[in-house]
Amino acid sequence: MRLENEIVYMGQPPMRVDFLRAIAGVDTDVPFENAIEAELDGVPVRIIGLDELISNKRAVGRPRDLEDAELRGRVRQRAAER
Repeated sequence: MRLENEIVYMGQPPMRVDFLRAIAGVDTDVPFENAIEAELDGVPVRIIGLDELISNKRAVGRPRDLEDAELRGRVRQRAAER
């Protein structure tokens, strides 16, 4: 049985990693296309792209998420100016 809203947590804050099957504000296929490929302790992982993270935080709409989206938007803009 596939649970779309299932979240798997690993570790403890502030070093916790969240694994999500789906997120608000982002088409299901897009995160895989734009994911950043990395390795954690020798295990290949995909990390959500900055644009998708910003879209998700805006869609969630909690005050802290909106602040995060604004900050990450400024980071994206500065990186584009370089």
